[in-house]
Amino acid sequence: MRIPHMICSRETKLKGKTLLPLTPLIIVGVQRCGTTSLAAALGEMDGVAAGPLVPEPRALSTSSQPVSDKSSYLRNLLRDRETSNRFSLEKSVAYFDSGSTPGLVQEVLPDAHIIVMLRDPVERALSHFSYTRGNGLEQLKFADAIRMDLEGEERISKIPTSMNPFSY
Repeated sequence: MRIPHMICSRETKLKGKTLLPLTPLIIVGVQRCGTTSLAAALGEMDGVAAGPLVPEPRALSTSSQPVSDKSSYLRNLLRDRETSNRFSLEKSVAYFDSGSTPGLVQEVLPDAHIIVMLRDPVERALSHFSYTRGNGLEQLKFADAIRMDLEGEERISKIPTSMNPFSY
């Protein structure tokens, strides 16, 4: 379902305000590759309306969410369309390995610009392990944690997190 009233294709007036076309920017990447840092830096730039700072909103990562939830989320994401803003910004590592995200982005935000971030897989795994270990989430040694992940053993964190802390 396209949301044409959210993303205007030309200058529009709404409640006395001038709204310019707002292009969605979506940052997609693997965990521990810098998506949060990039989003923070871009969000500080003039002309960029940063989305809600909700960790991993997943609004475009599953087809099981009702469209009304996506509409509400996008309405919030694209709420700041003052004349100085040209882009809306949203990021989520949940989009990287979601098979439904490309179709949902095409359906809901066909004019989106997508930034994909990658990182050396070994460096990323070490960084992710250090992060989970340093935050008290991981109790295993690195080799054991990697082995369990590669063997597909599902582990659940005792501490609530926005993403799976054991996906190395």
